[in-house]
Amino acid sequence: DDSGELLAEAPIWELAAVDDRAFVGASKGIYYSEDAARTWTRARTGLPAESPGMAFLLNRDLVLASTRIKD
Repeated sequence: DDSGELLAEAPIWELAAVDDRAFVGASKGIYYSEDAARTWTRARTGLPAESPGMAFLLNRDLVLASTRIKD
């Protein structure tokens, strides 16, 4: 699915949240929510295509994501 929406059946490997922002590392990439996880958008800028997020470090001013580059 290339719609950019987080599918309910997508395996999620990592979850992090601060305030109303949430980030997940799913099997098809990194997704973020800015409305307390009501809706999700696939992050595409500055990331390898379809690389899942494996770990996150967040605070109110910074988001760092560790990814796995698929073979």
